[in-house]
Amino acid sequence: MVEKYRGVVPPGSIWFRLNRDESMALMQHQGMLEKMTPEQIMALDSADIQAAKGKVAELEQMLKDAGLKIVTLYD
Repeated sequence: MVEKYRGVVPPGSIWFRLNRDESMALMQHQGMLEKMTPEQIMALDSADIQAAKGKVAELEQMLKDAGLKIVTLYD
């Protein structure tokens, strides 16, 4: 599950943490994975994505469209 959390820097920012499999699923959904070499794919790791101000809902929808579930770690 993609973790949604509040960041410290900048204060009140919203971040999403993806593990390696989730990162790959998102890149596959965006059509980026097939453009990568096998070496680049092997080097993929987890990722933290900061949502731009006012774009949290858009980023959440993109993650959901990629088949990923989101768990919010704050109230």
